[in-house]
Amino acid sequence: MYLRQTPNDITGEHTCIMVQNWDQSWLKEYHKDFTFRLLNLLGYEFRKLRPQTVLNMINTAEVLNTADSTSSDTFSNAISKYDFRRLKSYSDNLTDYHIILDLVPTITRLYFQGKMNLNLSPLQATILISLGLQYKTIDHTSLIFPDLETNQILGIFKKIIKKTVSYMENIMKAEINSEIKDPPSKVALNGLEGSLQDELNKAESDFKKKQEESAEKVKDMINADDAEFSIKSKDFGDDVKLSDNTIISVKRTIVPETPSTEKSAKKKKRKSEGHEKIKKKKKPVG
Repeated sequence: MYLRQTPNDITGEHTCIMVQNWDQSWLKEYHKDFTFRLLNLLGYEFRKLRPQTVLNMINTAEVLNTADSTSSDTFSNAISKYDFRRLKSYSDNLTDYHIILDLVPTITRLYFQGKMNLNLSPLQATILISLGLQYKTIDHTSLIFPDLETNQILGIFKKIIKKTVSYMENIMKAEINSEIKDPPSKVALNGLEGSLQDELNKAESDFKKKQEESAEKVKDMINADDAEFSIKSKDFGDDVKLSDNTIISVKRTIVPETPSTEKSAKKKKRKSEGHEKIKKKKKPVG
């Protein structure tokens, strides 16, 4: 319920007030408020406390019961999409942990405030308190756990980040799937309210109407050409009967050219002159 920030001058201990009975609802709310304030003060005088002691003071189960695992609103305001990419890169072994060190306090507060249900083990929660709330280094944290090496601390820390990334991904995927399965029934198109299916049906109807109008125009042009160049039955004799499906074949006759009268007269004249010359040559000399 209460923890004094400054230690006692004689004993060096922090004064603490505890309540055993939790049947009163206002006591639970009071404890929740105490937990949130304690999380914010762990970087000051409470930085000297052992992380195990801090974890025992926080009733994690009571706090995490308020975690909402169906909405990303609980962490989207604190962790941007660029921050998520950094976390994702570290979880995929693409970057060093220093790249995401500034996000550890945010993740730790979200977890212990019941806004991210990561299902951490006591050891993982203790390491998260040391790194994210007491701002201790990896080397200093390894001194708190004599049985663990620095590489082992980093391995546990990476598992925490992987759980965080997986938790955020699952929630975001669930939201996207829900939007796909249940799209909004009403959308605003061109400033008008209406269902999306109605707009699609209207567009399809307008397209078909334009196609029909274009087909009618082409048909009218073809009929006009047929009327202008068609051959009617009155152009033939009475013995020719035409119908709409009558096919007429016209045969072209090629007439050979004949020499003109003038050319033939010249040829006759040349022939007669030639005969006269021959007769003169044959006439006997007296």
